[in-house]
Amino acid sequence: MCNSRKRLGVYDNLFVGIWNANEVNYYKILSVQDLDNFVVEPQASTTWLESMQDLYNRSQEGLQIKTTHVFKNYLYAYKDHVSKKWHRVRVDATSLWHGTALVHFIDEGEEKEVYISDLLHLETSFWSIAPLVIKAKLGGIFPPGELPAWPRESIDKFKELCKPGDMFCGVSIHTEGQRISLVLFNNRPQTASTMGGVSLQMYLVELGLARTTERFECCKDYEDFRTIAFPSVKSSFSNS
Repeated sequence: MCNSRKRLGVYDNLFVGIWNANEVNYYKILSVQDLDNFVVEPQASTTWLESMQDLYNRSQEGLQIKTTHVFKNYLYAYKDHVSKKWHRVRVDATSLWHGTALVHFIDEGEEKEVYISDLLHLETSFWSIAPLVIKAKLGGIFPPGELPAWPRESIDKFKELCKPGDMFCGVSIHTEGQRISLVLFNNRPQTASTMGGVSLQMYLVELGLARTTERFECCKDYEDFRTIAFPSVKSSFSNS
């Protein structure tokens, strides 16, 4: 019998070891609550999803959970009874009395209460793959003036800029808990090498809908950001 703690590893911060600071990627913005709370889908390879489906459909031997207890913030595998597909889920809360767990589908961004008996151990090869849907915030800017929260005008303008289906070049500055802090640029990439564009953050600052720090106030576009604010910015894409 495997030791659950040793096998799974704890993910108090899901992005530790997964998201690297100053990495460049392309992001599709899925939904916006405000500038500190929105959901993005990074451009990423999903070939591993087929491998996961194949692995769990072929054999689940050795992956069954031997007890009725699962651990908060741990990752598990769960099969949806409707779609018949396997998903990676993170346990956010448990109810041992009812034998259920509230889980977060890390690749879809949804939450659902499921039976603990329906959860399986997540194979180690799928631990370190970054979530396909993540929570994010715009880094380097704050509500205008001394406002404690984002005004409706700022939120509406950001939503207007984030049209469904658009891809944005983004740099991950750092992570805050389970949220990634991004600087976004308004290019529409045609190839993997066309990154850059004007900073959405600075556009909002110029409109008076946000304020920023000295570190960012000179960064109007991607080249400014790369050379002034974060000269160590790197990318997994070609930038020829």
